[in-house]
Amino acid sequence: MQHAETLIQTAFCTKHIVDFRISPFKLINMKRIVVAAMLVIFGTALYATPPDVSEKVLNIFKSTFVNAKDVKWSEFESNYSVSFSLEGIQSKVVYDKEGNMLSSLRYYSPERLPVNIYSKLKKKYQDKTLYGVTESSTDQEIAYYVKIYDAKNWYTIKVDASGSMETVEKLKRADIGQFPEKKNHKK
Repeated sequence: MQHAETLIQTAFCTKHIVDFRISPFKLINMKRIVVAAMLVIFGTALYATPPDVSEKVLNIFKSTFVNAKDVKWSEFESNYSVSFSLEGIQSKVVYDKEGNMLSSLRYYSPERLPVNIYSKLKKKYQDKTLYGVTESSTDQEIAYYVKIYDAKNWYTIKVDASGSMETVEKLKRADIGQFPEKKNHKK
């Protein structure tokens, strides 16, 4: 006679009957594992829940960035921060508690810069490779921080809305060989 605590599954093989038994000890351990996994899943879901963003701020965000994807909110003492992707551009916007946009950051490739700024950069830094842009904007200013590199160094060039440029950072490259070098083909 088999014990009630034992789970029996019988499988028919070509010439043999195979009897799989799971002991009560193993069943208890399996239950513990399942419960632990459920706690981890629910704990992660609770942790990932966005903060209580005011309805006013949410409505302003949703009406401004209708097609935003991968939206993640953070709440601070006096403001909210939201990170998202829109048309392939990673963005971060900071709102005050009343829904006024305080600042924004956008990260994109240099080809997405305003045409006048892009052409000035290409002309001035024709011996360097344009790599990426961080666009920073507030009510008072918009600035583009453009990363460029050559065979030896990385540079950060700050460009304002009128196209004025200033080198704000120069670093010796530690990544030589990781990026293809720009080739100038002149005919």
